[in-house]
Amino acid sequence: MLLCHGLEIILAGVAFKSLFFNAYHSTDFEVHRNWLAVTYSTNLSEWYTEATSKWTLDYPPFFAYFEWILAHIGRHVDPLMVVLSVEPYASPGTIYFQGITVVVSEFLLLYSICTYDSDFTLNCVCRLVSRMLEPLGPKARNQYLVAVSLFTFNFGLFIVDRILLVAICCTLSRCHRGRSQRVNAFTRTSTQDVHFQYNGFLFGVLFLSILKVFQGSFLWGGFWFAVLLNLKHTFLYLAPVYFLIILLHYCLTKDNQPPRFLFRRLFVMSVVVCGVFTASLGPFLYWGKLPDLLARLFPFQRGLCHSYWAPNFWALYNAIDKAISSSGSFLLSMTSSVFAQVRTDFFRKIDFTCKKWRIANLILEILSIVFCGLALSSR
Repeated sequence: MLLCHGLEIILAGVAFKSLFFNAYHSTDFEVHRNWLAVTYSTNLSEWYTEATSKWTLDYPPFFAYFEWILAHIGRHVDPLMVVLSVEPYASPGTIYFQGITVVVSEFLLLYSICTYDSDFTLNCVCRLVSRMLEPLGPKARNQYLVAVSLFTFNFGLFIVDRILLVAICCTLSRCHRGRSQRVNAFTRTSTQDVHFQYNGFLFGVLFLSILKVFQGSFLWGGFWFAVLLNLKHTFLYLAPVYFLIILLHYCLTKDNQPPRFLFRRLFVMSVVVCGVFTASLGPFLYWGKLPDLLARLFPFQRGLCHSYWAPNFWALYNAIDKAISSSGSFLLSMTSSVFAQVRTDFFRKIDFTCKKWRIANLILEILSIVFCGLALSSR
């Protein structure tokens, strides 16, 4: 009965999301459409050097393999979908195909949070949610359904960059077509701000890794986290936490006093992780394309401060610099096209090749590992 209720929630979420396929469109839509074309129309050795479109491939190889699989399916829907082109391409078949792939890929996330034991004890994610929602009810079944609902209708994954607002605007423009040019203009402008991502799929891999760790299958947990890093490298910030958890709970025995370090387990874990990275990076290393791949994954010459989202230190850094420079006898312009390099005027320009910068990054990484260790040891 509980599984049936969970499936009903999931089917309701899928049906609701399908209503917004027409609004699920942005520049990132063309990014992934071009990646389909890159992985289908070029050789593996050319994936990270091909630059017909400005939306070049900048995700790790496993995600490129994922796009390659989708491309071989999508070509049967619309052959032009997998053709390299400078101009964007968005046929109705392409839009619906990519929207469907996003929803279907999110089933991995739902699978990772919907698994439960026969006695209805919650898995890792549901246990975390149940602690937050414990006042809602003493029964784990109710908490389980709440957890499934929260992840199925996840606000961050579903309503990304005003997707619901855009859908409403699209409806208004269709109902009042010809009456309000302003609504139409706003709709066309806002639609380009709606993101198109596979974050549900990526978080599904993350939660699957967490689930295996909670179940005590540390090798599988390390395997899936290594797969995740080769799907999207920005999850690298979680690596210190995984390292400490595996070190403390898998490589150390707590039966003996003092604890004994098991080098054999560390070696086995290293073989598993290195095997994943070899399968991912090996072909590019063989063809001598690893520098091109790394240059795409870590474009340090850009990306610190984005024109649309940058709620970080660099946004404040540049904002203060612009305010100070504007108050003087010179003006500083930080407006550019798609992306560009901007030099600060008052503050010092950040140079990623600077030795001090590399040392500061190393210190921050060490501090993050220390704080994670203190947090784990206090549990």
